Amino acid sequence: MTNKEKLQAHNAELQELIGVAEALPDAGSGDDAVDVIAEIANRTITELVSDGVLNIPLYFLQDATLLKKVSLPNCVTAGPRAFENCKNLESIDMPSLEEITGANFANGCTSLLSVSFPKLRKAGLSYQGSTFDDCTSLKIAELPVLEIVESSTFSRCSALEILDFHCVNTISSSSFYRCSALQTLIIRSETVCTLSNTSAFNGTPIASGTGYVYVHKTLADGSDGVAAYQAATNWSTYAAQIRAIEDYPDITGG
Repeated sequence: MTNKEKLQAHNAELQELIGVAEALPDAGSGDDAVDVIAEIANRTITELVSDGVLNIPLYFLQDATLLKKVSLPNCVTAGPRAFENCKNLESIDMPSLEEITGANFANGCTSLLSVSFPKLRKAGLSYQGSTFDDCTSLKIAELPVLEIVESSTFSRCSALEILDFHCVNTISSSSFYRCSALQTLIIRSETVCTLSNTSAFNGTPIASGTGYVYVHKTLADGSDGVAAYQAATNWSTYAAQIRAIEDYPDITGG
């Protein structure tokens, strides 16, 4: 990258920061706006709350260790590393979020307890995810329309006990690496979800034989769901851990 290109990239990032800051309700104009922009640029902001922010750029609040709350109800897209290493971030409310365009969105947010993204279909890239990697306090992740669990998406989420996916069609390598409390994975897709690599479950109860994967008893084509998964590439490694959703309503909700 030439010096001119670097300058153009820096100016574009600054304009994105200014755009987000101006959408915040406390920004106002003049000195107030400058103060908010400075808080974002210097990573000293403690709460990010706005109806006006529609997109957030890459590295947006990376390493903002004072940040505790994010509420952006109308934000549709978020860039990579937007909240990476925000160690005190406890909640992220982004109900309109549809896409995270790169890796490490909330990697290392060790105080984050739960996330709910009801419209999120894509998080990360095909070769790199790590969306919630090392979120060691994360217990609840509601992602009902997510289609692909990219690599290392939940890696080292050691407090996560259950995941319930409605639309996931692919699980990538190391997706749940060292999720040491993950006892229950529910996959409600009506076709066999692709398991790209058996490493997805390394360091989990599923790999050690005490956790289970729950799938539909009958798939869309009328085939036996449990048998289909047990015979599928890479899933066969975990054949003994695959159960029917309908046989365990107390765990899966039927």
